[in-house]
Amino acid sequence: YETGYMHNHCRMYTASLACNIAKSYWYHPAQWMYYHLLDGDWASNACSWQWVAGANSLKKYYANQESINKYNYTIQLNTYLDTSYEAIETMETPPSLLDTQKFHLALELPATSNISYNPSLPTFIYNYYNLDPLWHKEEKGNRILLIEPEFFQSHIQESKASFLSQEMPMVAQEEMVKRFSANPRLMKIASENVDEFIFAAKKYGGK
Repeated sequence: YETGYMHNHCRMYTASLACNIAKSYWYHPAQWMYYHLLDGDWASNACSWQWVAGANSLKKYYANQESINKYNYTIQLNTYLDTSYEAIETMETPPSLLDTQKFHLALELPATSNISYNPSLPTFIYNYYNLDPLWHKEEKGNRILLIEPEFFQSHIQESKASFLSQEMPMVAQEEMVKRFSANPRLMKIASENVDEFIFAAKKYGGK
């Protein structure tokens, strides 16, 4: 919750506990994890949860305590995972995993601000899936990062996990590098390809 990052092994352990031990449907806990991840990618996240849950096959992913200790350099013993894989696959849900809660994912988009735009220059529009730092790299122009509410309403992330800072309608390159250092893709754009970036909270429509 504090950093927005989790090692891949831990993500798999969490998914296995939620889906295969606690018997939860994969989609809701996958939404929960994606909401908190700084490096979250919905396609990768959703497919990984389905793989762990065995949604498209009869093979589910399990990790017992021996395996967890081995790869995490821990020495935990006498947990409900401290047993064989054969036993884990048929075990009843432990009491500590029976209590479930509903969660509400809040979408917080930044307020729309005035856009500085030069109509004499070409306009390059970036979106969540188009952050190529080499795209028209040598050409000066208006560079707009398009934040599409429809996308984020379907795949909600908490405000700190969004790649848009609410107080940042337009910032200089040096400030972008500092603020986006946690996101390698955006930092690369900021440092290599952009004199200044324009951020909009609504779909670009000639404004």
